[in-house]
Amino acid sequence: MKKVAAVIVIAIALAVAAWAWLAQPHQHTITCAGSTSVEPLMRVWAAEYMKTHSGYRIDVSGGGSGKGIQQVAVGAVDIGMHSRPIMEGRDPSFNRVTIAVANDGVVVVVNKNSPVAGLSKKALQAVFNYPPQQYPVKAWIKVRTDQALRSVEVEIVRQGDGTILLRGDGFECVLQPYVRAESSGTAETFAVFLYGSWEAKWSGLQGKGVTGNAGMVNAIASDEHGIGFIARAFFDPAKMSAVEILNDTATARWNGYEVDENGVPIDEAIMIGASSQAILRDEDEVSGGYPIARELYVSINLDAYGGEVPSYVAEFLKWCLSSEGQQYVDDVGYVPLNQKQVSEGLSSLEG
Repeated sequence: MKKVAAVIVIAIALAVAAWAWLAQPHQHTITCAGSTSVEPLMRVWAAEYMKTHSGYRIDVSGGGSGKGIQQVAVGAVDIGMHSRPIMEGRDPSFNRVTIAVANDGVVVVVNKNSPVAGLSKKALQAVFNYPPQQYPVKAWIKVRTDQALRSVEVEIVRQGDGTILLRGDGFECVLQPYVRAESSGTAETFAVFLYGSWEAKWSGLQGKGVTGNAGMVNAIASDEHGIGFIARAFFDPAKMSAVEILNDTATARWNGYEVDENGVPIDEAIMIGASSQAILRDEDEVSGGYPIARELYVSINLDAYGGEVPSYVAEFLKWCLSSEGQQYVDDVGYVPLNQKQVSEGLSSLEG
């Protein structure tokens, strides 16, 4: 009973301390919203920064890249988080500073029981029907049979229920594509790889809709036919398998990028791909670069602050770009910025 009483006393003390912290006036409050890919990293940054900067309160929420851009554009939040560039003519136009805060790769994933180990770009286009395909489509894939891998040319057919049938050379399987239901930078980045331009529309991908990276993880883990895409930080080898991005004949990985023991692109491959815009370039143009790589961004609406980034917001973001802040990027599952990216970000914040 004494132990129980002690636990209750400690719990009450922690609750009181938390209430007191929330109730006390803070010199600076920063609100952040948007990309569910950037969200876990921003939450870590906010927590670590507030440990040593008692005058700050930093609130972080998700909602998707589209929401983050919309909210910062109208001044509803201080920092808009987005995992794709802001598109002129499609997104709200506002006077802003946008900086990259980390690098990331979008990983194609399937259920752990799926025999699919690798897909060519043509096969991915057919699976997600983007751009609109003329079925049947013939393409090369890599499959796992009896613990061995082999390349197979398959015929891909979109069935009446929206599932995808792949068959050829004694192989046959069904895939159920999952796509993002909200305005998602992750989905748009994936569509850009399939389409070849940032003019791609995220809503063009076809499949069952899920919300957020977490929703995609749950869908793939629970559907033995499931195939989808997630930010690398959300990859869980216990729940899914990574699909390698192959060249047209499925004889090698696109650009020859390297993978880890789970088939996930390594940090260097993502950094090369993101900084070289491999997503918009042909196969073998960026040696070693993962093709579905991107920078992760935050934006500040300058007109909401008289034309310049507020010093307290700038100091927080400079800390995120510093070696102290960047040390948490890898912990969350992303790839730190290179020195050129850091310099460009600091220069933008300093005006």
